[in-house]
Amino acid sequence: MTDFDDQEFISKSQLKREAIALQELGELLLTLPPRKLEVLPLTEELREALVEYGRLGIGRGAKRRHKQYIGKLMRALTEVQSRAIQQYFSQAELLNKRLQVQAAELAQECLSNETSALEKLVSLGASIDIQSFRHLLRNVRKNSSELPKLESQLKDLLREIY
Repeated sequence: MTDFDDQEFISKSQLKREAIALQELGELLLTLPPRKLEVLPLTEELREALVEYGRLGIGRGAKRRHKQYIGKLMRALTEVQSRAIQQYFSQAELLNKRLQVQAAELAQECLSNETSALEKLVSLGASIDIQSFRHLLRNVRKNSSELPKLESQLKDLLREIY
């Protein structure tokens, strides 16, 4: 038998799909602020490339090429590092869904019993401008189209707490 028979065959298409997936993961990293990048197991070169992307001008060609460069750096990561990054984004997605549900519940609680909801927020440790929050609640009671704005503000407060 030859050495070729012992190795697992990976098609060129499969390699391309994996490269595209890593480039898309790199594009997700571009959405993170620099302080969150510090938590992830990235190489220093990749971290610098991600920060550099934010400094690029409005030229689409330059940004496209830089994304490809980030994809190249992503392919150099170990499987453990790329799995940790994927896990980070899946946990962030779950947290985002949980916050969305909690914000919707809290918005309904605020509309039904404003005082207890505000006390609950303050007890959780939210830094909230009570006057502007009550103003927003009044606006929601007058016009229900303001409800998404209230839910968004509550989601931001909950994100700050957690």
